[in-house]
Amino acid sequence: MDIDALKKPAPRELSEVRPFLGRNRMFSKVLIGVAVVLFGLAMLRFYLKGGGVDLFPYGVLIALALAAIPLYFAWANAFIASKMEKLLTQGIHTRGSIVEASLSANVLAMKVEFQDRSGINWLGKSAIFGALADEIPAKGSDIDLLYLPDNSAKFAVLTSSGVGPGKAKRADPT
Repeated sequence: MDIDALKKPAPRELSEVRPFLGRNRMFSKVLIGVAVVLFGLAMLRFYLKGGGVDLFPYGVLIALALAAIPLYFAWANAFIASKMEKLLTQGIHTRGSIVEASLSANVLAMKVEFQDRSGINWLGKSAIFGALADEIPAKGSDIDLLYLPDNSAKFAVLTSSGVGPGKAKRADPT
């Protein structure tokens, strides 16, 4: 991903940051489709097993409960995407430093340190899903990130794997 659009001063247009939200939005749509298919398959199973007798009310309730699981994850993913939208359009670009990075099960977990525009040092954690083994940044290397001007504790790292939201705390000055 080309992060040059995110290096521009805020506020950024939504059309400029939309590519960074694409995976989240697509994943939510896929999960909604999975919920619909799952509901249909559950209803079909109850109909084929016992005819119309098993369909109402228990078959419908069980099918709805099964479909609610991917719908919940679609909602949660869309919620995260909406929070990321604010960060991507209003966030301030800065450079941070990798304190620690590890990869397990295609999740790149990082600890980063950065300084906001008021000079306060922050230490935060972030994770990016779907990362590859060759994308692990070295300890001490620089990394691009965005933080909210009104709340520097909310930030996102910007890598070739994608954008990873994170939470930070003030770094201990000792």
